[in-house]
Amino acid sequence: MTTADAPEFVYDAIRKMGIARGVASDGGTWTLEFHERHADDSMTLVIVAPDGTTRRLAATEDDFAFADDTVCVHGVAALTLRMTPIYLKKLRGFTRGNIPTPDIAGPSLP
Repeated sequence: MTTADAPEFVYDAIRKMGIARGVASDGGTWTLEFHERHADDSMTLVIVAPDGTTRRLAATEDDFAFADDTVCVHGVAALTLRMTPIYLKKLRGFTRGNIPTPDIAGPSLP
């Protein structure tokens, strides 16, 4: 696995989208690209398979199931990805949209 294939979650401010990478049970690295967030807090999600094929769908917070070191994307047959806990927390906070999340503490203002 190269650094580009490592499990991660980042927000690309230039392209204005969240990008998550996770490893499936077969060892393949999948990429989840969050292209848009809509007024109803749903997101346009592009799923990129290890072979480069893509699938575009609308997703909500309810389409994701998080465990200690995995995330499962409902609506995509058997897509369970392994990620490190810190990236899972960032991804979980991102999928929750505009709802404050205690998953990752931030500095408080005076």
